[in-house]
Amino acid sequence: MKRRFTAREALDLVVATNSEHPALRVRTQKRLQIFSGIQKNGQILWSSTHTETLRYSPAKGMTPGPTHYATGNTVTCDNFFTSYGLAEELLKRKMALVGTIRRNKPELPPQLLQIKHRALLSSLFAFTKTHTAVSYVPKQGKNVLLLSTKHREPALSDTEKKKPVIITDYNRCKGGVNNLDKVVGTYSCRRRTCRWPVVLFYSLVDVSTFNSFVLWLAVDPSRNQGKTFRQRLFLEELGKALVMPQISRRQRIPRTPSTSTTMEDQQQGDPNTKKEEGLHVLH
Repeated sequence: MKRRFTAREALDLVVATNSEHPALRVRTQKRLQIFSGIQKNGQILWSSTHTETLRYSPAKGMTPGPTHYATGNTVTCDNFFTSYGLAEELLKRKMALVGTIRRNKPELPPQLLQIKHRALLSSLFAFTKTHTAVSYVPKQGKNVLLLSTKHREPALSDTEKKKPVIITDYNRCKGGVNNLDKVVGTYSCRRRTCRWPVVLFYSLVDVSTFNSFVLWLAVDPSRNQGKTFRQRLFLEELGKALVMPQISRRQRIPRTPSTSTTMEDQQQGDPNTKKEEGLHVLH
C-alpha cells in the first residue's frame, strides 16, 4: 500500500541556532562500501568477506546491514538512494534520513511537482507522521525535492534565498562529500585505465593520502603554515618517506655468484659479452 503526503504551505519561520557549541566539522572519509551493481536476486554483497548484504528494491532503495551503522545517526544521500521505503527501514533502526528525491517517486503528492504557477524562492511542504517532504523553487522552472525523517517543522532559513532548513542541513552535510571530491581531485594519482580494480586502488590511495594530510595538520598545524600548497608539500614528503626505504633495500639485494659475475663482466666491458646498439646497462 502506497502512502501519500498531505501538502501544506510553509508559513512559519523557525530557525534554531546554537552559536555557543558549533559543530565540529572534520571532512575525512571514514568508511566506504563498493556498489558493484544490483544482482539478479536483488542483493549486493558488502565484500567477499561479509555475508551480510544490501537489500535493494524500487520501494525500499538500499538498506545497510544492522551491524555497520550505529543508531541515532542521520544518513544523508542523493536521489539515487532516497526513497520512502528506505526512510521507513532506517527509522526502524532508529536512524534518520535526509536526501534529495526524484520526482518520479509515486509517494510524492502532485502538489509538490507542479511549479508552473509557483513563486520564485517559494517552499511547499508535505507531511506524514514520520516523514517530511519539501519542494523548493530556486529559479524559474527548477524544482528541488527533498525527503527527511529528521525535520518535523516547515522551517525556513533567514537568508535572502529563504531555503528550507532541510536543504541547508543537507548542504552542510553533503558539503563534506563535495569538499572531499574537490581536494582529492586537485592532487590525484589517478591514471587512465580500463581495469576497474586499478580505478578503485587509485581512489583508495587518494582518499588515504588526504586523510593522512588531515591528521598531519592536527598533529603539526604550524608546519608550512601560510602556504597555499601545503597539501602538495605534504604529498611530496609522504611520497619520499614511502619510497626511500624501498630504494635503500634494492641497493642491498643479495645476488648469486653467477649474477655477480655477469654484472662484473658487463661493467668491465668483457669482449665475450654481446652488445647491441641502443641497449645500455643501468647501474
